[in-house]
Amino acid sequence: NVAFLGIIPLIKKGAPLFIAQREFVDPICESYRTVRNSIRFSSLDKPLKRILITSAGPGEGKTLTAVNLSVSIAREGKKVLLMDTDLRRSTVHKHFNLGNTVGVTNVLLGEKDVQAAIFKTETEGLFVMPAGPVPVDPARLLESHKMHQLVDDMAEKFDVVVLDTAPALVIDDAIILSPHMDGVVDVVESGRGTVQVVTQMEEVLRLAKATFLGVVLNKQKTLRGTSDYYRYYRYYAKSKKATR
Repeated sequence: NVAFLGIIPLIKKGAPLFIAQREFVDPICESYRTVRNSIRFSSLDKPLKRILITSAGPGEGKTLTAVNLSVSIAREGKKVLLMDTDLRRSTVHKHFNLGNTVGVTNVLLGEKDVQAAIFKTETEGLFVMPAGPVPVDPARLLESHKMHQLVDDMAEKFDVVVLDTAPALVIDDAIILSPHMDGVVDVVESGRGTVQVVTQMEEVLRLAKATFLGVVLNKQKTLRGTSDYYRYYRYYAKSKKATR
């Protein structure tokens, strides 16, 4: 009984993970567009400006989902900030070939001005704020008034702010941040996540008074029947491209 936001197919080994390296008509890009639109339609009365991406456990693909969702939103003509708030095991910066010496941690500790921690990417309209150096007490920083104010300030300057966080059932960072977000997305790895885990995630977020938008099923292997869909989709996409 949770909202289903979309399916991201398992990407073949050696193929680009980052959709900015793929054509707009690529089926993987289309999958992320579906997730993007599902998130938007989940709240028609109130624009979602602060979106938190998490998962129950590590390795389910939350970071790549946050990265590619941010690219997809930016391609829509939005000004987007992707913040890495996984202060323990940050990886967002690697997808953009950025360093991680300046980021969220430095801003919260008052060591750097916020502008020094925001980096422009090759995708028009997309900016990144890395996590920065690992702090002594990440949870204390994330639950501070400074963190809430930072997110609010960024939401004023950008159309959408996407936060990548630590796995919610491993570390409580996502739970700490979730009540201050407009919506939370749970990324579930196909074949690994269970109904019990998804239900537990929903319950934890409900107790935190967070707005749970729904689940993205990630790394879905192509099933019988869906292969025909992608074959027809590629045919349609090529025909569409040829007519441009």
